[in-house]
Amino acid sequence: MNRRKTILTLAIVVPLALLIWFLLPEQPDPQLVKVQQLQEKAFARNSEMPPEQRREAFGELRKEFEKLSPEQRDQMMRENPPPPMRRFQRDVVNYFQLPEDEKIAMLDRHIDQFEAMRRQFDRQRDGGNEEGRPRGPFGNMTEAQRNEFRKRMIDNTSAQQRGMFSEYMKDLAARRQQRGLPPMPFPGG
Repeated sequence: MNRRKTILTLAIVVPLALLIWFLLPEQPDPQLVKVQQLQEKAFARNSEMPPEQRREAFGELRKEFEKLSPEQRDQMMRENPPPPMRRFQRDVVNYFQLPEDEKIAMLDRHIDQFEAMRRQFDRQRDGGNEEGRPRGPFGNMTEAQRNEFRKRMIDNTSAQQRGMFSEYMKDLAARRQQRGLPPMPFPGG
């Protein structure tokens, strides 16, 4: 009788435990969660931080981001891009819903913001880092790494997003030309 009860109990408990295990949501990867938290923290307080503290925050973020596998990086870019990228994506979507005069005003705002950032970077630039390579996101990358980065950015966006971005960049380039400004220093500009 005890043996029969044990078998019956196991016949009920084991499938039930397996069912619960399959139905429970997958726990997020702790490294991915850590990087997302560092990203939110670094970008949320970016404008309030002194330059040294900002460098430390973004250095820590970069160090932890580099620990992610390529698949985790892709997942993060799809599901939780950095706040500036989210803002830009939202702005591009909003751009196509605006009347023509407001589109021009938005393009002018973005051009003015970019030019202000470019001037600030020019003032801070010292001609390169210790190794003589240029600063910035691509400064420490080889040509192959830059191409891989570009490919992954394309892979992590939809055709609709790429189409909207491309059209927006054409409009931005045309507006820069109307204002007598040089082309943007990157593709699409």
